[in-house]
Amino acid sequence: PQGLAHTANTPPAGTGYDLVTGEWTLGSLAAGTTKTMTIVLFCLQNTTALPYFVQVKTASPADVDSSPGNNTSGTPVEDDEALWTLNPPPSPVIGAPGEVFSLFVKQDGATAKLRWSTNSGKHVVQFGIERSADGFVWTPIAEQQNDEHSDNFTTYNFTDLRPLSGWNFYRIVQLRKNGSVAFSNVQMLEFWDDLDEYQRDTIKRELSRKLQFLSFAQLHYISALHGTGINNLLPSIDQAYAAAMAKLSTPKLTRTLIAAVERHSPPRGGMSRPKMRYAHQGGSNPPLIVVHGSMLGHVPESYRRYLENVFRETFKLIGTPLRVDFKVGHNPYSDKKPAPLTESELRTAHNKRRRNRKKYG
Repeated sequence: PQGLAHTANTPPAGTGYDLVTGEWTLGSLAAGTTKTMTIVLFCLQNTTALPYFVQVKTASPADVDSSPGNNTSGTPVEDDEALWTLNPPPSPVIGAPGEVFSLFVKQDGATAKLRWSTNSGKHVVQFGIERSADGFVWTPIAEQQNDEHSDNFTTYNFTDLRPLSGWNFYRIVQLRKNGSVAFSNVQMLEFWDDLDEYQRDTIKRELSRKLQFLSFAQLHYISALHGTGINNLLPSIDQAYAAAMAKLSTPKLTRTLIAAVERHSPPRGGMSRPKMRYAHQGGSNPPLIVVHGSMLGHVPESYRRYLENVFRETFKLIGTPLRVDFKVGHNPYSDKKPAPLTESELRTAHNKRRRNRKKYG
């Protein structure tokens, strides 16, 4: 219900709670037995009685007491099983009895219109407007001076021209003459579908910056309110699955590798340049391409990313990660020590050194 925000739930073992639909699946429940689930709700205000109701959606055999059309009264839907009401506190949270401090917020296109009324003006120096993205961490966004220093009712207005994308919680803070503060009720708006062009561009830039590691994935902007953009999701899912399970032929991989190296050779590592000879597929979901050659331990990460982009573009691998691994061929003589020289070979080497000394001094 409006005014209550879900915080946490603890369903018992063997049952499941769907936060999106608000449905609790019990499974089998024997006669005379019970199951209990704990739900924690965050109260967004403290001035209005808030209903929270539970109803049986389906049951086998049918639950006669909670079936539709049983003329249950006092609940929003007549087939409700139970109804709880969270009542506001009996004592005001600010000032003396009779003081009123109420905030109302509404959405106006891509802006938020705030209006609050109070009869506490003779105790107030100024008002502060605060906003939060989660209802817990608050940020001051504006201040407004008190215009009425009496106990007459006065209404104030403020427009938030740049609301946050997503949730926006608002509250007003009274700075009172005795040095204390008092808070209004909390109101919430959600901004997704009515963002202006500047806000949309800002969100897209932030997504691109934070999701650089998902550069292979396609981004879809959808609207749950209007249903736009959803038709493009399933084709992208099919395309990503096909790319993840693709079979890549060794000849085409090798030709692509050779063309990429000719276009841009790997940098030298010490005295020699890495040599890449051929490539083959080493796995799928996600695809793995193994490159064979020599001196590949010196290939920098930037060149690996270059090859990944070349392979991705050639084989149209969209929507799936891609790995490129380097494998160096084993030298069969690397672990063998050279045989000692024979006496004849030692004598030949000695004579050669003597001739070189006479020739070059």
